[in-house]
Amino acid sequence: MANCTSLFGVYHGEICIPSTKKQRMITSKGKLRERIRKYFKENHPAYVPKFFIQGSAKMKNGIRTKDDICDLDDGIYFFRQPKAMIDWFNGKKDKNGQLVRITMFLKGWCDNRRHRMPNGLAMTILASNAKQKFYYNDRDDITLRDTLKEIKKALDIHFSCVVPVTPKDDLFADYDEARKRNFLDALREFIDDADTALKETNELKASRLWRKHLGDRFPLGDDKEESSARNKTLAAGAATSYPFAM
Repeated sequence: MANCTSLFGVYHGEICIPSTKKQRMITSKGKLRERIRKYFKENHPAYVPKFFIQGSAKMKNGIRTKDDICDLDDGIYFFRQPKAMIDWFNGKKDKNGQLVRITMFLKGWCDNRRHRMPNGLAMTILASNAKQKFYYNDRDDITLRDTLKEIKKALDIHFSCVVPVTPKDDLFADYDEARKRNFLDALREFIDDADTALKETNELKASRLWRKHLGDRFPLGDDKEESSARNKTLAAGAATSYPFAM
């Protein structure tokens, strides 16, 4: 079986937000905050807005989309406490950063596919819940496939994605049957190709299967066959992982 972990490392680098872009976003955020403070000072002087970076920026799992767009969520406290969601996600993280990478890969998949796929928060919740159901493997390609399978198992039982903090709304509550079917079909297709990729002995052929779902930013592997001895080792490794990767 072709080990595409190194290719996933390259892909991770492709979807990460570059430091230069992060700095520009931070600068823009500062200017926007100043405009907001000025507005409240002039129109609502009794209220001093407090800001909190929320969402993927705080969770460290934001991605650069294929359109080269990034988002830095900056919230003003009114009625909700975004910190609770961030604390929940941080409590699910493993020391190797694998959950963060897996959520980024899932976001990259949704970004590449588009067609009303779930948003980043939904994929973060689904991946975090799935993590509690199986053993993480050292290899990102195997762990991604297993995460997809656990997500599908949960959704086949009950199609929902409940935010784990107040107000605990269901992010899939407004999905009509067509949108629901679109996501489940995409999930099934990805799982099928991931299974095939993990059984494939040729790295190039395996990478093409991953690329089909993750897009052109996923690199093509070398046109080489894994040795039979190495295949046996990899097959054994695929069945061995660390409990919940804490």
